[in-house]
Amino acid sequence: MGVLSQIVSGIENKPPVLCVHGTGGVGKTTLATSGEKSLLLPVEEGWGKLDIERLPLVTTFADYSAAVSALRQDEHDYRILALDSLDWLEPLVWQETLRRYPRPGVDTIEGYGYGKGFLHACEIWRELLGDLKALRDERNMAIVVIAHSEIKTFNDPTAESYDRFQIKLNKQASALVFEWADAVLFASFDTKIKREERRGQIINKGTSSGKRRLFCEERPAFQAKNRYNLPPEIDMDWQSLTQLIKGIK
Repeated sequence: MGVLSQIVSGIENKPPVLCVHGTGGVGKTTLATSGEKSLLLPVEEGWGKLDIERLPLVTTFADYSAAVSALRQDEHDYRILALDSLDWLEPLVWQETLRRYPRPGVDTIEGYGYGKGFLHACEIWRELLGDLKALRDERNMAIVVIAHSEIKTFNDPTAESYDRFQIKLNKQASALVFEWADAVLFASFDTKIKREERRGQIINKGTSSGKRRLFCEERPAFQAKNRYNLPPEIDMDWQSLTQLIKGIK
């Protein structure tokens, strides 16, 4: 059978692979575990008082691998896997890097020198992310990975540098996650800036309605993207999100 005879068309209706990042306390874990038949894979104790089904706390890379392998191979009816969080998983990736790439006198990820440790770690990140996508493909599960945000300077080659919220990972790992995900969504409170005059000076005052929002498109203030033609921002709840993305019910 020739290659051209295998051409197909149409939209693939697969569950999405999402990355949700934002500041602490905005409700990322609640969002990721609020869908029907969701399961939490915790790498940090961030579920608080949420009454949710969850796997044992991951404390080693082997724990992570065993959990994902079990979800791929064993019988279950879970539809959504929420991993919380990537930045707490990163030190475990570094420990695994040291185990797989032993060097005399090297006991930290920086010890390899010239950024080589982070390049080795990227191989493990590719494996990790590939396993999660395999879980999506084999078991028809949506994947939601959670990350905290950090403010870093972005060097825009078309403009002056500026600060923005981005995924709190080493830059190589962050780039891999950003490319891997179908959507990278920035979670934040709805904030408005109000200008006030005080003693002859104009000051900016931030105010919030308390409403949480998901931002779906890249802006100078934050890192985001989506492959679903989502609107620039939506309400931060699972129903709003799933109504816009085919493949989750």
